[in-house]
Amino acid sequence: MMEGQISRHRPRFVPRGITPTHEQRLIQLSQQRISLIEAGAGAAKTTTLALRVAEALVRGLPPEQILIWVFTHEAVEVFKARLLALGVAPRLVQRLRIGTVERFAHSVWDQWGERDVPRHHSLSTLQDPILQALDDCSAQYAERYPYLEIRSHAAAISQFFATQLRLKHRLALLDEDLSLSPDERADLHQVPLVEYLWTLAYERQRLSAFDEALFRGPFDASYDLARSLCQHPEQGEGLPTFRLIIVDELHDMNATAFAILRALLQHGQSYLVAAGDSDQVIYSHMGADKRYLHEHFQAYFSDVTRFQLGRSFRYGPWLALSAGAFKQKELASGLVRETQIEVHTYAEHQQAERLLQAIRARLSTPGQSLNQCAVIMRAQHQSVALENALLMAGVPYQCLGFTPYLQRDEILFVRGLLVIALQAYTGLNALSLEGMVRALSLFGEAQLGIDAIADAQKDIVEEPAILRYFYAVRMLEYSTETAARRNRQAIEVIQQHGPQGPAAPMLAALYDGLDIEALAKRIYLDTGQAQIIAESIYGLHDLAAQHEFTVEQLHQWMTQADAFIDRGVCYVPSAGQTRRPAHVLSLLCAAQAKGTEFGHVFLPYLEQGEFPRPQQPTINEENLFYVACTRAQQSLTLFVPEGEQRQSPFVQQLQVAASQAPAQEQLHWLQQRHERLRRAAHAPQASGQPRDVGGGSAESSSTNRDPQRVYLQVPFAEKDEAKALGAYWDPKARLWYIPARVPAGPLLQRWPRHDPAEN
Repeated sequence: MMEGQISRHRPRFVPRGITPTHEQRLIQLSQQRISLIEAGAGAAKTTTLALRVAEALVRGLPPEQILIWVFTHEAVEVFKARLLALGVAPRLVQRLRIGTVERFAHSVWDQWGERDVPRHHSLSTLQDPILQALDDCSAQYAERYPYLEIRSHAAAISQFFATQLRLKHRLALLDEDLSLSPDERADLHQVPLVEYLWTLAYERQRLSAFDEALFRGPFDASYDLARSLCQHPEQGEGLPTFRLIIVDELHDMNATAFAILRALLQHGQSYLVAAGDSDQVIYSHMGADKRYLHEHFQAYFSDVTRFQLGRSFRYGPWLALSAGAFKQKELASGLVRETQIEVHTYAEHQQAERLLQAIRARLSTPGQSLNQCAVIMRAQHQSVALENALLMAGVPYQCLGFTPYLQRDEILFVRGLLVIALQAYTGLNALSLEGMVRALSLFGEAQLGIDAIADAQKDIVEEPAILRYFYAVRMLEYSTETAARRNRQAIEVIQQHGPQGPAAPMLAALYDGLDIEALAKRIYLDTGQAQIIAESIYGLHDLAAQHEFTVEQLHQWMTQADAFIDRGVCYVPSAGQTRRPAHVLSLLCAAQAKGTEFGHVFLPYLEQGEFPRPQQPTINEENLFYVACTRAQQSLTLFVPEGEQRQSPFVQQLQVAASQAPAQEQLHWLQQRHERLRRAAHAPQASGQPRDVGGGSAESSSTNRDPQRVYLQVPFAEKDEAKALGAYWDPKARLWYIPARVPAGPLLQRWPRHDPAEN
């Protein structure tokens, strides 16, 4: 049977370990050409898409004719694991094309004869063309735009790369209005002028006069493919043909991916099933847009069918109702257990202490471990106080998606200055020494190339005392006069306070002399990132003040704690401990939380100016908060400052207290329903299966009430689900029943038997 002609009555694939909901079965049996699924967080989007793939395989569709798109490499493994867990044979899973859009684009270019085009997977191997493009940009525009800040340090290159990805993923460089000046176009795209011009120069380096790629960096394969298909639509005929296309996390889609998808769907026999949540769009800086769930499909395709996955199987009714209230949409839970929500208040400088107390309280319950716990922050600067509290308390943790604070450039800069001023070159590990060289060059504005930094790192790792000469030569003699003066004053400030002086006043004077906020803004054009960097450095000052460290004690504490960063796990082992901890707490930022779930989630620093972040689009902040809250399975703990005027408005919008009572009612109903289904599943079955009479339609074969039929108690709201599982309607008895040719097990697991005599 062809993929587009599947029967809507009964699924052929019966999954292992789960009983699909009515909504999931409708999607599993969908025969619409384009099926778009809107689903809330935790509503089993990936599982439902995997069911659709499994159904196609059971009905005979070859795996090679199925394309599955996800948007991260981690999601590839998750999708494979979900298929295997449902019972799809491993040999079939191996034959499926599951991957990212970028991986698919590379395969197309290989098929089109461009296998030999050099591929670069990191910025380090692209240094030469990137810097050459910057030189070209400077030479071409320096006179026209004398205010351009041309910088070639590592942070500038990283920011350039992020900007060019943003421009490319939005296809912003195609068909531009050349009547506008470059600065007007940069303003239109909301990117810094220097990075816009740098991107144009880089693309001239990357593409030949005939618009062919001379090399490709990260994400260039998908961009080039989308660009080529937009400029030459006929090339779509050369794309591979798939009968079924699956797209997970549709809310991550951008213009590049959508252009390629449109070309794939030009084949009339291709079917699409895609799922997403418009409230989880958090990668807008990469071109992600919720309109790809709605308007864009309606604009390009006429036969779009929409489905809903209304129930979450990650969290219970209380969190479902609260998250729904926050996003002003209906969210329901299918779990027969509750997700507890607690709101804790904290006084000034007591955030970390309250967090530790809450974590310990959760762990006091039998069967709970640190592996089930996660702290989700809005931004990484918030981890400074938290990490120090965890280290002091001996709680092992891992940072997911960001660097532990002791290894961040802004902190390594301060640590490097302390090492030089105190002449304390012992006890430092290689990772920290390499980072200090990089950070001193970056924040000390030493104007060193990548090769010069690498050479200095190698020498200083071998002999740490060479760091004093790096400071004297590179940071004083080879820097601008202004930068050298700041660097000299920084060391003098530390030495004036002395090793035994209090560290907090020293850091305050150091930051004032460096004008740390202005320094961060010079290095990071992104004002939001610059503010986070500055706040991270200020967090170190708060730490020193809270623990009343002397200058020497601060240096020794950071050196000691830094020594125990082991293979991604941070901890200070107790006496005699030699093994790596078996259980660790996870720390991550909200932007990296999508796609994860944890038993217990803790959200700290829910205060004005922290979450939501100022100067950030409100919708982005709301989506980040929604994503963070909905990672929780068993409990969600929120931390707000004392005083309502300081608390984040997001917490009030959750309506935690108002949602508790209706959540209890929903949980009670779910528990009763679950018990009915459990009793029905264990009830003794009839000795033989009933047989249909007359062999006609469901209507004609049920005009007389047949006592041998197995009748069911099916609520009206669940009639479509009963029909999808193969039940028939007896209009005279006004009951649903199981005909002889339909397996009774799945239906009896869902609904209890019913005696028609009771009507």
